Amino acid sequence: MVVYNPLQTMIVTSRAKGFDNATTLSWHTPLSVKPFLYAIALRESRKIYEMIMESKVFCVNFLSKDMENWAMFCGTKSGHKIDKFKEAAIPKEECAKIDSPRIKGCPAYLECRLVNTFEAGDHFILVGEVINEVKGKTAKRLFQNNVDGPFTFTTTIE
Repeated sequence: MVVYNPLQTMIVTSRAKGFDNATTLSWHTPLSVKPFLYAIALRESRKIYEMIMESKVFCVNFLSKDMENWAMFCGTKSGHKIDKFKEAAIPKEECAKIDSPRIKGCPAYLECRLVNTFEAGDHFILVGEVINEVKGKTAKRLFQNNVDGPFTFTTTIE
């Protein structure tokens, strides 16, 4: 086990050219209070990276334990080849302040406008200004136990 595990798991969503996409991440963090900045780490090869760079917006969807199957699906299937929302029957709704979908029923959302990007080794750090914070249902959050796979999830930190 890596010393910084477990990590809270979320799905980032975005839209570009009329196509909606979602990918699972566990590498993300708040950066600033004023302005409220939030960062996600993505590989440049991910379809959602390309979409965020074009649309300049993304939504951080915090997951509950009952969304574990969606986390696994969105983290192991390529958005280059399939519509993840359709294939996994993930319910979506429109974000309130950005042109992006979000996953219906999540415990919380951060709607972000891209303000900066930094190369960081084999990933890029995408910094978003949070322009809308939404608290949804109360639920135990989903955490990823490992980073090397096979991926397992928990709701507790041990």
